[in-house]
Amino acid sequence: MMKHDIIALKPVNEILGMNFFIPDYQRGYRWEPRQAKELLDDILTFSEKAGEEEIYCIQPLVVCSGFDEQTVLEDCKKASTIDEIAQIIKGRWIVVDGQQRLTTIYLILSYLDSNGKYKLEYETRDKSGEFLNSIKSSSNLKNSNIDFYHISEVYEAVKEWFRDKEKKEIETFEEVLLNKVCFIWYEVQKEEEISVFTRLNIGKIPLTDAELIKALFLNRTNFNVGDDISNRMLEKEQLKIASEWDNIEKTLQNDEFWLFLNNANYDKPTRIDLILNIIAQNDCFRVFAETKWKKERAKKSAEEKNQTLKDRIGNDEHSTFRYFNEAFNMYKKEENWIFGSAWEEVKRVFQIFNEWYYDYRFYHYIGYLTTIGKIEIKELLNEWGKTTKDDFCVCLKEKIVKSFENKEWIKELKDWKFDELYVSANMKKGKVQTKEISKRECVGILLLHNVETIIQQNQKMVEDKKYSLPNFTKFPFHLYKKENWQVEHIRPNAGDKLDKEENKKLYLSLAKEYVSAELKDDIDNYINGVDYKKDFSEILDEVLKSGDALADEDKNKIWNFVLLDESTNKEYGNQIFPIKRAFIINKEKGCKKSYSWKNNEIKESNSVKEIAFVPLCTKNVFSKFYTKMPTSMVNWTKEDAKNYWEDLCEKLSYYFEKWQVQLK
Repeated sequence: MMKHDIIALKPVNEILGMNFFIPDYQRGYRWEPRQAKELLDDILTFSEKAGEEEIYCIQPLVVCSGFDEQTVLEDCKKASTIDEIAQIIKGRWIVVDGQQRLTTIYLILSYLDSNGKYKLEYETRDKSGEFLNSIKSSSNLKNSNIDFYHISEVYEAVKEWFRDKEKKEIETFEEVLLNKVCFIWYEVQKEEEISVFTRLNIGKIPLTDAELIKALFLNRTNFNVGDDISNRMLEKEQLKIASEWDNIEKTLQNDEFWLFLNNANYDKPTRIDLILNIIAQNDCFRVFAETKWKKERAKKSAEEKNQTLKDRIGNDEHSTFRYFNEAFNMYKKEENWIFGSAWEEVKRVFQIFNEWYYDYRFYHYIGYLTTIGKIEIKELLNEWGKTTKDDFCVCLKEKIVKSFENKEWIKELKDWKFDELYVSANMKKGKVQTKEISKRECVGILLLHNVETIIQQNQKMVEDKKYSLPNFTKFPFHLYKKENWQVEHIRPNAGDKLDKEENKKLYLSLAKEYVSAELKDDIDNYINGVDYKKDFSEILDEVLKSGDALADEDKNKIWNFVLLDESTNKEYGNQIFPIKRAFIINKEKGCKKSYSWKNNEIKESNSVKEIAFVPLCTKNVFSKFYTKMPTSMVNWTKEDAKNYWEDLCEKLSYYFEKWQVQLK
């Protein structure tokens, strides 16, 4: 028969009389008085505001049994009283994790003189059990070791905290502590003791709600079973849930899948929590119950139960676990169907994610919305299924439209200057309105251009029927979100800010290959210091204007911006267009070259292996894809910028029409 971890909520009252043993592989007690007072303050605040059914949930107490069944039976035979038998049945528990709070609660109970405290003993400290049992009179042992010192300090802090409390207030506090303060009791198998401790303490990976809820699904006590056939069927079902759970988690751990739904700042080790949180937030158990119990009376009963459930779960870090635990306890008394319904809901949500991921429209629109932070997955799930897929797609596009509704510059996108002082055409009371806006504001438009380019390319492939989905081209949101992406000028914006003489000479030497013969002579004269009649700024101005380059007054408009990862952006700096182009081509090929100026000549570094993802529209810009017949590879020209803008207008026509963007 399979063995499964057992999980439950246990109020402090239920662990009274138990024997807890802290093994030597754990560090000793290290809480400070401040931490104990914070816990006392939290419980007091809870006791003053809590509803009748509400509980205060503290961190998981992970334990494994210190006795086997045979030992317990033998000890019971030796017992001479019922109390002794009751004490034996309570058992001896090895604390794998949670000993700091367990010890602190013990010290609070000691101060309150609660009858029948649990027993606590540290393997690393001889007579620790005796010391704790007589903590009120053990101050002389305070300095005998570091554990006793911390225990004594915290006990004194507990005494001080209670000193100014009224008798009635203390009695209310004690009642709440015993009956409403609950440990998440997590009982693991003996053979898992060391591995669980290592993960929780050495690796510093806490138990997540997902792991606690998984234990609920695999907890045999949650199912009404009887004969051997039922047990075997149950075991088979639990194995199936465990396997499906692991497969879902494995898929969610794939960053390409995960990061079209979420941002990169998620820090929990498990990711199925996302689905479980949504189920709790949407109060799915009430929906299950109302669907199962058709009669009005039963429906009302379900509503009443869930009203109580909402009152009990609160909103702390383990509220999702408490939602599942309380719901299972409420509904399992009627029928076991609640567990099957809950697991089917987990799979249903995951299957929706899967469907979104493998649909080129949903993948890109949802990925875009989560990237710009304008949507919650729960909100999308609530809308999914209410309409057709085509209507849902329109709904996503409308959410993108809405995300720009407060952007005052969007209508004037073509002429708006970013990262510079911009004089608006609007007048108020005879005064010209001036506005300044960062080029970071362009990110949403540039990203949307990439997304729509890929979507429309895929759409044409589908319509042509030469290619089959789901093998479609994807924008890699996982790379975008994990790297710091920036808006980069196509035509350099800061070449005139070069200060060191060697950098100026390097810049001009790299530009020589792409300029006229006359300008080459000027550059040679400047570099060699021979008969040069022009200073650096004059020559630079001619370099930037060569090849009918984009005018200086247009360099901060949308048609001179692309997206690029921070690393590549910084590495090529403010080089001229062809140098930027070569650098980007090399990075996508998987190599990087750098240049320096030494001994009055260019020194090229050896090629270094380094690859970067270059967005499709950025590649199109530097390959001059948007210009039918490029006249110059020296610069980003007015014609190039015009064609780039026209492609933006074409690809984003749906949005531009909604935003009333001025196209000419």
